[in-house]
Amino acid sequence: MQDYLSVIDSLMTFAEDPQSNINLPELLRVIQDGLASISSNHMPSSQIRDELKQFLVRSPENPPEMVEIPPSKSEDDKRQAMSERDQRSLQRWINRAQQLRTGDWLRDQEKPDEPQYIRLVWVARGFSRFVFVNHQGMRVVELALEALAQHMRKGIIVPDNQYDRPLVDESIDRMVRKVYDQLSWASTHDELTGLLGRREFERMLDQQLARREDQRALVLLDLRQFRLLNDTAGYQAGDEALRRVADVLRSHVGDGMPLARFSGNEFAFMLPAENALDASRGIVSAIEAMEFVFDSGSYHLSASVGLAPELPALANAERWLKAAEEAMKSAKKRGHGKVMEYTLDAHDHARQEQIAAKVANLGDLNEERMLLRCQKIIPLHARTSMAAQYEVLISMYGDDGNLITGKDFVRMAERYDRMQAVDRWVVGHMLDWLRDHAPDPKHMGGICINLSGHSLNDQQLMEFIYDKLSQKDAPIERLWFEITEASAINDIQGISEFIEEMKELGCRFCLGDFGSGPTSFQFMRSLPVDMIKLDSAFTSQLDTSETDQAMVKSMVDMAHYMKREVIASRVETRAVLDMLTSLGVDYAQGFTIEKPRLLTSLD
Repeated sequence: MQDYLSVIDSLMTFAEDPQSNINLPELLRVIQDGLASISSNHMPSSQIRDELKQFLVRSPENPPEMVEIPPSKSEDDKRQAMSERDQRSLQRWINRAQQLRTGDWLRDQEKPDEPQYIRLVWVARGFSRFVFVNHQGMRVVELALEALAQHMRKGIIVPDNQYDRPLVDESIDRMVRKVYDQLSWASTHDELTGLLGRREFERMLDQQLARREDQRALVLLDLRQFRLLNDTAGYQAGDEALRRVADVLRSHVGDGMPLARFSGNEFAFMLPAENALDASRGIVSAIEAMEFVFDSGSYHLSASVGLAPELPALANAERWLKAAEEAMKSAKKRGHGKVMEYTLDAHDHARQEQIAAKVANLGDLNEERMLLRCQKIIPLHARTSMAAQYEVLISMYGDDGNLITGKDFVRMAERYDRMQAVDRWVVGHMLDWLRDHAPDPKHMGGICINLSGHSLNDQQLMEFIYDKLSQKDAPIERLWFEITEASAINDIQGISEFIEEMKELGCRFCLGDFGSGPTSFQFMRSLPVDMIKLDSAFTSQLDTSETDQAMVKSMVDMAHYMKREVIASRVETRAVLDMLTSLGVDYAQGFTIEKPRLLTSLD
């Protein structure tokens, strides 16, 4: 290949200067050898050879006919046509491409349905070209630096550091994941029935409210006459009856719909909204048709059911569950076997519609009545990397002057695709606040801002954050981010690279809601975060629940093994705080430490 490229260079040189010193016999020999190795129906090799000979051996009175080729745009010309932001973004991806090393594995997703793994085997001097091969060692991709950067920027070629991991690391990872999965199952499922536990079910309710991929109804079911069976036939008979009822519920609740045992004789599940009422009545009939025969006699059970559809007012799992509980209480009052559906009263309905309209039509956030509060995070031992910090909490006032709480505000903002604008405003506002107020590091080491997984899917938001934090006077050492709703992230690899870039500037990252689902370990392994924040569900009963203690201990050990620090939130008693300290947790946050306060109080 190098010889043939040299032939082209020699021919171009001779065309421009016939007096140039080239070895014509040798040049013709190389051309002859090359032509002999190919065949063409369009132009015989002899004709090509004769025309080249006439071109090379010519008289001064018969100069060759030259065709002018318009010059191509240089890379500088192309870059001048790009916006300043695009140039900065491209340069960052060029820097990433230059960090690749021979032997690195990447995933080529040019055909999304048939991605292939490719390995970098050669980088030209000056990073001018990159050559990749497949598993068979065949060259499949060859790109110039800027073209590779563009492919990486568009997600066509994605580095995959986990693809060719050493066997020892892989076995350790499998062992850690196995232990985590076992503890995760124990903490999220009911041991007696194998159904979900309340905490995991509530997490799935929040997930449903965040994604809203389909319309569902929440159903609470309370077994009637169960106490009589349990008291007269014994607790073993009661356990057997609960297992059989769980089997009936499994057969009636569709695949993919969460089903849980809450406590004692109470169950919860979701059903498709369009037939939830009829399906609930069918479940009650199936339970009433069951017969339980034990030594003490024959028993029959019934059920009372409360049903709550998805409504704008029910913006979080807690409200949705309370609505279903109200409906279930109404069903109990009407006797055994009744099913009642929750409905909003006129005042609550009007209030929630007003909140939804307000959030859906957010204007300039500088003109809105935003309210920023903060809550203290303290270190629990002397070896932590950070001093006391504050997490920023956001809410706003409605047009009627009433406060829209943070949880309702965030949920509505995610539903109406306004979270990106909110996160952008908070980042800009907090950077300005830190720059203007410069609080004493002794009292406030830094500020934590939540970034929703929904927002991280917005490339423009990430560019905005990078640009703001790249500014010369940006107090980046005082700012860090907590990633919430990580399951909503579409491009984990892209976000991982974004985090790495931000960390190069001096920023820190925390993975929130850790332990709330089976994907938590995968997110911690894939995202280069500095900290994890335990899901608050683990702290409420930590001082009395041995299962929660074992789960927290395993997560702390796993995080420390992977060089991450651990934060616990919603710490509301001194007993829980002491338990967290004994389990090795690094930081704590909650009412027992400090209640949320206005950001302006830190002035």
